[in-house]
Amino acid sequence: MDVNVREPWEMHDTLVVRPTLYGSESAAGYFTTFAAFGQRNDHLFFKRRSEGNVHRAYCNQQSEDRTDFVMQAFEVGLLFTAPPTPLQGSWGDTVVNEFMVPFWTEDLPRHCAASLKIGQDTNLVLNAMMMSPGYGPQTSGAAQGVDTLDAAPPPTTYIPEMIWTAVQGVPVPQSRYWIASGGFENPTPIGIPKGELVELKLEISEHARNILQGVGGPGQMRIGGEGEGPSPVYIDAQFGIQASIWGYREVQQRGELRAS
Repeated sequence: MDVNVREPWEMHDTLVVRPTLYGSESAAGYFTTFAAFGQRNDHLFFKRRSEGNVHRAYCNQQSEDRTDFVMQAFEVGLLFTAPPTPLQGSWGDTVVNEFMVPFWTEDLPRHCAASLKIGQDTNLVLNAMMMSPGYGPQTSGAAQGVDTLDAAPPPTTYIPEMIWTAVQGVPVPQSRYWIASGGFENPTPIGIPKGELVELKLEISEHARNILQGVGGPGQMRIGGEGEGPSPVYIDAQFGIQASIWGYREVQQRGELRAS
């Protein structure tokens, strides 16, 4: 008889929107524009990605569409992430998306429905804002921006750069959505067999899709390059949505592996 032990475990998978894709990311359901992302009515998690074709920072499953272990699931969450600054653009043209950071992190979740399906059973259907991730930054502020003396005649002008980040709900683990039955005192988790199909579907409202299809970007963020300093560095502005399931996985103890 196999002897399994229970270990705390988290499954996560991430959708990404950014101007540049690498390697096999294009086959993993990633997008280069908001318009392409908004053309689809729904997006699936735990279906097309693995740590091999993206990166374990974005997906920690070894199989693209099957669970790696027996798992007892207690909580589920969704995290909408965006750059910490709204000042981005496609340098050389006029595409600038100052409003997309707060829209993506604070408004888009309200216009999405999320459903969790394990095997043939749909276990819950919620507004995405209800599925707090329980982690991520939550802050705001303003930093002095760029001195434009070299780019504009006197008097010297300044561009204040607003810096903020956000998370859905509050960044504490207890705020995640509890899917185990029986309450917190004596919970009964949802059992997921090894090799089972798990699907978290995100459905975007027509209102949000119209917004996404009508904007440019994501663009790039420029770092440095002001005055007599070093040449600027341009990096892609990356937006993402991460789904996670927390619970316990069951693994065989060392020395208990069997051929039968």
